[in-house]
Amino acid sequence: MANGTAVNGRFTLEANSGRLPFSNLHEAEVEGRLLIHEATVSPGPLMRDVIDMVNQLQAIVVRRPRNIPRDRALLKIEDQTISYRLSRGRVHHEEIRFQVGGITLTSSGSVGLDETVNLVVQIPLPESWLTKSPLLQSLKGEAVPLVITGTLSRPSVDGRVLGDFGKRIGAKAAGGLLRRILEKAGLMIRATFLVVGVLVAGCGRDVANERDAIAPVAEGEVRSEPLQELFARHVLSSFVKQLRLADVVRDESWQFDKASGTLRFGDSIEYRVQVLGPESHGSDTWLWAWANEASKIPPGHLVAANRLRTFGHEQGIDELTTAMVSLDILDGHTAGMIASGVAVGNAYFRCPYEGGAMFVLITDPLTDSPVEADVIRTTRAIAEAFSNFEISNQRQVMLAYLRQRGIEVQVEGQTVQAVSEGKPWFTAEFDESNRLTSIKATAGPSADD
Repeated sequence: MANGTAVNGRFTLEANSGRLPFSNLHEAEVEGRLLIHEATVSPGPLMRDVIDMVNQLQAIVVRRPRNIPRDRALLKIEDQTISYRLSRGRVHHEEIRFQVGGITLTSSGSVGLDETVNLVVQIPLPESWLTKSPLLQSLKGEAVPLVITGTLSRPSVDGRVLGDFGKRIGAKAAGGLLRRILEKAGLMIRATFLVVGVLVAGCGRDVANERDAIAPVAEGEVRSEPLQELFARHVLSSFVKQLRLADVVRDESWQFDKASGTLRFGDSIEYRVQVLGPESHGSDTWLWAWANEASKIPPGHLVAANRLRTFGHEQGIDELTTAMVSLDILDGHTAGMIASGVAVGNAYFRCPYEGGAMFVLITDPLTDSPVEADVIRTTRAIAEAFSNFEISNQRQVMLAYLRQRGIEVQVEGQTVQAVSEGKPWFTAEFDESNRLTSIKATAGPSADD
C-alpha cells in the first residue's frame, strides 16, 4: 500500500507483546496482528512493477492477453487477519492476499523502516488463462514467485523468474516442449530485436491493409483435411528438431537481423534463416512472409515461404496459398513445423515482439548431439506429440516417421519395434484404435532429421 495515491478501507492494528522504544524504533521487538476490513488501494511504484510482471506473464501464457492498466488498476484487499513481527528495524509478514485485475496474489517478506523491501509475491495462473488451450491444463495450480528488492519508491523485480517459468513449462506443461520451449520469457526479456521497426510495424500494417483484399475465414471453419494430413506427416520429425534446438541454445539471448537473414544466440551461435511470416495477436491472424510487402523482406529470405506456397498450389492446400489466415486454422507453430519438413529446415524459431511474433526457419545445420540424446528426444517427441495433437492414426504416423528416417521396423499386431543390428532399441504399443498406450527406448541410431 506504500506510496499509493489513494487508500480506502478500515484497518485495526493489534500489538500482542514486545517492547517499543519510540526513541529508537530499530530496537523495537513487537508481534501482533493487522485486521483488514476490506480495502482498495491505487498502485504505487512497487505494485505498478508487479502489475507489469503480471501482464508479461499473461502474454507468455495467453495468445490475446488483456493487459491490466498499471496506473488505473485498483488493488482490492479482502477481509483478513495478518500476523506481523517488527524486529531489528524490519516489519515481517506472511501471505497478505490482494486482488488486481481479478487475480488473487499473495505477498510475504519484510519491509524495513528505511523503506527497503525484501518480498516474494506469488502470482497464480488463473484458470481462465489455461482453459482455452488443452496444452496448458497441467499448469493448473501453478504460481510464479516474484522476488522484489530495492526500496518502496524504487523497487527492483527479478525478471529472471519468467525465464525459470519458461523452463517449468517445458518440463511440466503437456506440449510445452513444442509450444513454449522457444518462447522462454528469459529469451523474450533479454532479446535484442534488430529489425529496426519496419518488420515489426510492417506486420501490423500488412494485416490491416490486406484485410479488405483477402476473404476472411468463415466463423467456425477448421483446418482442411490436406493441411491436417501434412501436419501429421511432419509433426514427429519437426518436434525432434525443436528439442534439438532447445538443447543447443538453452537460455542464450537471441538477435534476429533481417538484413542479413541471421539469427544469433549468445556470442557464438549464429544460423542463417528464412522468414516464414508473423502472427498478429491484434487481428488474430497469420500472414505469410511472401505477402508482407510493407516489411521489404529481401527476396533471398523468402525462398522457404515461396516454396511452401508452390507446394500448396501443387497439393491443393489453400492455407499455404492464402496470404492471411486465422490463427485458429494456421498459427506460426504449425507453419514452422510444416516448413521444417517441406522446406527442409533444421528447426524454426519464434521471435516475439509487442503485439505478435515473427517466425523464422533455421536452414543451417544444428550442432551434432550424442546418439543417446536423439533417442531420448525421439521418445519424448512421439509421446508428447501424440498426447497433445489430434492425430487419428498414431500408429500409421509413427511407422511413416521411422521409415522416413531409414530405420528398420518390425510390426507384430499392435506392437511396433525399431530395430538396429538385429536388436530392438525402441518399442511402442498401440490400442485397437491405433492410439499409443506405451513407449520404451534403450539406445539406437541418431536422428538424422
